[in-house]
Amino acid sequence: MPGRPLLRLIRPVIALILLLPLAAMAISSGGQRGIHLSLELLSEQTALTPGGEHWLALRIEHDPHWHTYWRNPGDSGLPTRINWQLPDEFSAGPIHWPFPQRLPFGPLINFGFEGEAWLLTPIQVPAHADTSGSVTLQADVSYLVCKEECIPGSATLAIELPVRGSSAAVTEHAAGFQQARQRLPQLRTDWTGTLAVAEDGLQLRLIGDLPARFELFPVAEDIFGSQPFTGWQPVDGALVGSGRASDWFAGLPATVPMLLIDLDAEPVRAFQFELTADDDVATSAPAQSTALPSAGGGAAGSTDAPGSGTSSMSLFAALALALAGGVILNLMPCVFPVLSMKALALVQTGADQRRARREGLFYTAGVLASFGLIGGLLLALRAGGEQVGWGFQLQSPWLVMSLAYLMFLLGLGLSGIATLGTGWMNVGQQLAAGQGGRAAFFTGVLACVVAAPCTAPFMGAALGYALTQPPLAAMSVFLALGLGLALPLLLLALVPVLARWLPKPGPWMETFKQALAFPLYLTAVWLLWVLALQTGAHGVGLALIGLVLIALAAWAWERAKWSGALAGKIVAVSAVVLALVLVPVPQRLAMPAAAAASGDQVGFWQAWSAQRLAELRRDGEPVLVNMTAAWCITCLANERVALSSDAFRQRLQEHGITYLKGDWTNQDEAISTFLAQFDRAGVPLYVLYPRGNGDAVVLPQILTPGLVLAALDQAVARH
Repeated sequence: MPGRPLLRLIRPVIALILLLPLAAMAISSGGQRGIHLSLELLSEQTALTPGGEHWLALRIEHDPHWHTYWRNPGDSGLPTRINWQLPDEFSAGPIHWPFPQRLPFGPLINFGFEGEAWLLTPIQVPAHADTSGSVTLQADVSYLVCKEECIPGSATLAIELPVRGSSAAVTEHAAGFQQARQRLPQLRTDWTGTLAVAEDGLQLRLIGDLPARFELFPVAEDIFGSQPFTGWQPVDGALVGSGRASDWFAGLPATVPMLLIDLDAEPVRAFQFELTADDDVATSAPAQSTALPSAGGGAAGSTDAPGSGTSSMSLFAALALALAGGVILNLMPCVFPVLSMKALALVQTGADQRRARREGLFYTAGVLASFGLIGGLLLALRAGGEQVGWGFQLQSPWLVMSLAYLMFLLGLGLSGIATLGTGWMNVGQQLAAGQGGRAAFFTGVLACVVAAPCTAPFMGAALGYALTQPPLAAMSVFLALGLGLALPLLLLALVPVLARWLPKPGPWMETFKQALAFPLYLTAVWLLWVLALQTGAHGVGLALIGLVLIALAAWAWERAKWSGALAGKIVAVSAVVLALVLVPVPQRLAMPAAAAASGDQVGFWQAWSAQRLAELRRDGEPVLVNMTAAWCITCLANERVALSSDAFRQRLQEHGITYLKGDWTNQDEAISTFLAQFDRAGVPLYVLYPRGNGDAVVLPQILTPGLVLAALDQAVARH
C-alpha cells in the first residue's frame, strides 16, 4: 500500500500550544485545567533509578459527556499525542493505551474515553545518570476533546524527580497505576484467525478459546470501519463474522492487529492478537464500503456511550459540495479578471482545438496543483499545532504585500507598459500574453490565489468537513474545490460546441486585454488596504515604496531592451531586489487580529470575545455573531448588502439583539476555535443565538437583506 506510511506521518493533530510554567520539586505537575477536561502528569515512584525503567501517566479527567480519542479514533477525531522533552540520553517509549469504548454520534462511531483515562508511558533512565541531583521530564500534550462540537487543545506538563542510586518508594498514585494496567490489553498468541475480502465487506475467522461475550476493535486505521462486527456463527471449529471495510480500505496487509474485550470477565479485560490475510485475497483489493447492520449481534456486544464526531457528512456529500462551491467561485468578482484573461487566451486559439484542449488541461493542472499545495500546507500547519483555516495565507502580511506586487506587475504587463523580457522577469508577461501551456498553468495558479478571499455557497460545510478527516479525504475535498473552479473553462476547451459561444478574434482583443489591467490595479489597492489593517500606516508605506521600485524596474528594463545598455538592466534587477527585501518587514508590524475591533463598542456592533458571548448567553440575550476578515471579499459584500442598512440596525435595536463581530484578518486562535465548533474552516460565519436557551442557527454564507431581517425576527419570536 504505497503512500500509506506517509499518510500516517502527516495525519493532522490539531492542537493549541499553551506554554505554562514548569512545576518545581514536585512528584506531580499539580495538573492543568483545559476546556472540558483536566490533565495531570503523575509518577509511579518518588525517584528515578539509573539504568531502570520508570513509569509516568497522563491522567485525563473529562467533563460529563465529553471525550478524547484512542490510538485509532474511528470515523473521525484525532488521538491524544505526547511529545516528550527529556534530558540527554533519557528516552520515552510509546503510549500504552487502555482499551476504549465506542462513542456513537449519528451515523459515525468513534473510539475513545469518557470519565477518567490513564495513558501510561515508560521512561528509560541512562545507566550513568547523575545521582546527585534532579531532572525535569516534560510532556507536550495535544488533544481533541469533543461532545457535540470538538475543541482542539494542548498543554505543557512537567514533573521534577530526583535520581537515586537505590530503588525508590512508590507514590500515592501507585494504586492508580495498578488499576490502569488492568485496562491495558494483554498479548494472546494462542488466538489466531484470518481476514478475507468478501462481497459484503470483510470476513473474519477467529480460532481460539474465545469468551462467550466479547467486543472487537481494530487497532490499525483504514482497514475496518468503526461499526461493530456482526453475524457471528461457528463454522468448522472457528467463529466467523463480518465487518465493514473502511472508506479508505485499499487492500489487506499481511497481518492485522485486533483488540478483543472480554465482557464476561470481572473486571472487564482486553487482549490483543493478530489476524493474517487469507492467502487467496492478500493482494490489493478495491475499496469497499458495504453498509452492514450497525447493531451488535451474537457474541459481539457493544458498550456504546454518548459521543461526538465533528461532522455527520459523508465524503461523497463533501466532494459534491466542494465541486459545486468551486463552480460558483467563478461568479465571484475576485476571480473575474483572471478568468477573463484565460477566456481571452482561448479566443486567441481560434479554430485550433488541439491547442485549446492543451491550454485547458494546463490551466486545470495549475488550479489543482495550487489547491493541493495550499491544502497540504494547511494540513501540515494544523498538524504542527497552528490554529489556521481556509484563507490562512492572507493572514500573513508578507504574502499580502507580495500579492500586491504581483497584481501591480501583471497590470503593467496587460497595459503594455512593461512587456518585460525573457528569463526570470518574463513571468508576468507570459501570464498577460496568455499563450502556451506555461502561461495557462500559471493562470490556473493565479486563479487559485485570487479565489482564496472569496467564499462561495457550499464551500464552508465542505471545508469544515475536510479539516476533521484524514489527510487523503481532506486533500480529496480541496482538489474537488479546485476542479469546480477549473471546470467551466475546462469544458470550453474540451467541448468544441461550447467554444462556439466565444467571440471571434479581432482588434477588440487588444483593447479588452488592456482594460483587464484596471481590475488588477484595484486588486492591488484592495490588498494594500488589507495590509493597512494588518500592519498600520508603516506597512502600507513600505509596500508603496516597493511598488515604486517595481515600476522603476519595469521602466529601466524597457529602456535597456531598446538601447541595449547594461546599466538599465542593472538598475531593474537592483530595484526588484530592493522591493523583495522590503517584503518580510511588515510581518514584524502585524497587530493581533482583534486589534482593529479592540473597543468595547464600535458603532452598532461590539467586538467579539468568547467571554462576552458567554455573558450574553448566560443571561439568555439574543446574539448575532459575525466572523469576518478584511481579505474576505464575500464577507465585505455581505456587510455592504445585508449587515449595514438602516433597516438592519433598527431591527437589532427593536429586538434587543447584540451584534458581535470577530476580526480574523490576522490569525486569532480564539476565533479559529469558535469556527471549529461549527465545523467551519474559514470565514464568513454568521451565527444567530435566539432569545432564551435555544440552539444556535448558522446563516448562509451569502446573505440578502430579507433573509437577515427574517432570521432576526425568528430569533426573538421563538421565545
